[in-house]
Amino acid sequence: MRPIIFTLTLCGSPKTLEFLKWLGVSVPKWVENELLNSKNILEKSFDVSYQIYKELHEFAMDKNIPVGFNIESVSINKEEIEASVELFEKVKKDYRIAQPKHSILEDTASF
Repeated sequence: MRPIIFTLTLCGSPKTLEFLKWLGVSVPKWVENELLNSKNILEKSFDVSYQIYKELHEFAMDKNIPVGFNIESVSINKEEIEASVELFEKVKKDYRIAQPKHSILEDTASF
């Protein structure tokens, strides 16, 4: 089975959120509301994105579905780029720790 690749993109401002929507990214209304009503959009976006990663990864491991994760930054804002790198490092660490449990996924881990 070929791996499914999920892309996670952080959002640090209402402007970035509008740009993501302009690009065609479907942002659930509840996520948009949580971001726009948070004190720190970037921090909230990081937390939501990491939680989404964990839920997708756990489900995939339980079902032996090979998955990969692509962490993107669509912003030129330094804070958003650095937060994307931080999310990548956190996901990479979790992903590698979990891989030995599921041999079907071992070959899909490439960072």
